[in-house]
Amino acid sequence: MTAGTETSGPDDKVQPERLAYRPNDVAAVLGIGRNRVSELIKSGELQSIKYGRTRLIPARRSSAS
Repeated sequence: MTAGTETSGPDDKVQPERLAYRPNDVAAVLGIGRNRVSELIKSGELQSIKYGRTRLIPARRSSAS
């Protein structure tokens, strides 16, 4: 192996970028409770979409152009 060369083994898994998160995931990332996430959704401070019976919060993307 030469310097600067990386190899990936069969156990290496690439995690695809998430497009949306569940409220529990958002609460954990922000360090707030699930109820507070619900309050933010109801007040409109946090955008969400309904997919079936599941509530999802879209991931924000920054455009660095």
